[in-house]
Amino acid sequence: MSTKSIKIVTVLISIALITCVAFLLIFKINVNNSYKQTNQIMQSVLVKNSKDENDVDWKKLKAKNKDVIGWLSINDTTINTPIVQSTDNSYYLKKNFNKKYSFNGNPFIDYRNDMNIGDTNTIIYGHNMRDSQLFGELLDIYKNSQTASNYKIIKLKTPKSVHKYAIIGAFYTNSEPKDDNGYVFEYNSPNLDEGDYADFLAQLEQRYIFTSGVDVNMSDKLLTLSTCAYQFKNERFVVVARELRNGESENSIKFNFEDVNNPRYPDKWYKVNHKNNIYKNLPKWSLSE
Repeated sequence: MSTKSIKIVTVLISIALITCVAFLLIFKINVNNSYKQTNQIMQSVLVKNSKDENDVDWKKLKAKNKDVIGWLSINDTTINTPIVQSTDNSYYLKKNFNKKYSFNGNPFIDYRNDMNIGDTNTIIYGHNMRDSQLFGELLDIYKNSQTASNYKIIKLKTPKSVHKYAIIGAFYTNSEPKDDNGYVFEYNSPNLDEGDYADFLAQLEQRYIFTSGVDVNMSDKLLTLSTCAYQFKNERFVVVARELRNGESENSIKFNFEDVNNPRYPDKWYKVNHKNNIYKNLPKWSLSE
């Protein structure tokens, strides 16, 4: 290679490196600014001198963003955030609570869900920022039965009510058909009739990496938290909980946490981890037409 060619290559590599560094700096600044704005919002709308540290002034919060649906929290974690809802599942992927462009977006409820949390399955999406912010912490606290046992209850407040959910289990899945032999498990289905619900619960049982021992019946309502995982592109990590029934309390509900042997993963997971997919030939369940 000539001296001139070497100089050109060196210049091109330098430009590429500078571009990458600049992008990372912009990314970090954008994310940090978004965290700062969210924290400011949280502090401004929480009711001071309340027995409940997450007592929200809904009028103030709604004034900042009319799309707000509720407030999600898990004790002793960074998951303590307002939840919004748009007319699709794309808008808040790259918009923060102030509706400004942001890499980390804002956790949001599925656009098909009832804003009053009345559906069989309420689904909330949030980014995994790899620094354990937003929903990234879910992968740490619900990675197995031992860690999950420290975070048994998930709370979702709305202007009208407080919903408490007991953790059931968590699993990994795919969002692209190509990663599971042309199949995507419809875990984010808001409304399930009686027949679908029974089959849906059975499908969940196949996939859980741990279970809490909490029973689920056909009249129960579920909360599903969904975020990205990174063992392969477009992987998802999903946490499922059920709402406490009338008469149940955080202290009265019985838990029996156990890890699950050989849970069902997408086919891509087995390939990435060099394992045999024992579920490969099972029927591909889908909602009834």
